[in-house]
Amino acid sequence: VFRIDAYMAQSRGELLHSLEGFLDCSLVLPPTDAPSEQALLSLVPVQRELLRRRYQSSPAKPDSSFYKGL
Repeated sequence: VFRIDAYMAQSRGELLHSLEGFLDCSLVLPPTDAPSEQALLSLVPVQRELLRRRYQSSPAKPDSSFYKGL
């Protein structure tokens, strides 16, 4: 999605807005030798929630309970 938005951006502001949206939905994993498949699969619900919130029509305040326990 970001690549399409980047090509379609008509101004620097639009490009930065798309980049911010992409980064808001990105998960950064700390460097490890080899993360387990189970550890990676446990992040799928978090990623889905981030993407769901990104594509909601109205911006909502983040639910503080969502990030507890991560």
